[in-house]
Amino acid sequence: IQKMRFDQRLEYEINCSVKGSIPPLIVQPLVENSIKYNIKEVDVLKIMIDVSRGKNIIVIKIIDSAKKVTPDMLHKGTGLTVTQKRVENAGGSFIIKNGGIEISF
Repeated sequence: IQKMRFDQRLEYEINCSVKGSIPPLIVQPLVENSIKYNIKEVDVLKIMIDVSRGKNIIVIKIIDSAKKVTPDMLHKGTGLTVTQKRVENAGGSFIIKNGGIEISF
């Protein structure tokens, strides 16, 4: 829906080499936050979602082309904090790394 709304101002790439599922409301709110807070900052917002298998874990990386995520952003609003708690309650880890978010289960 957001791609239809923002058309050429929003680009995305999804790389997923893993079959299976992840707990609900993990990726969606992070992508929505990226669009909500960054679409006005750049001419074209590019969002990359990468899902891969690590050693006995599934790793999800979400990175965009605008502002880089920093640890202090966890305390500025509720979106990141709530998603972090969801991940941790599902037995995963939520790490801010290289300006993006890395989640593993």
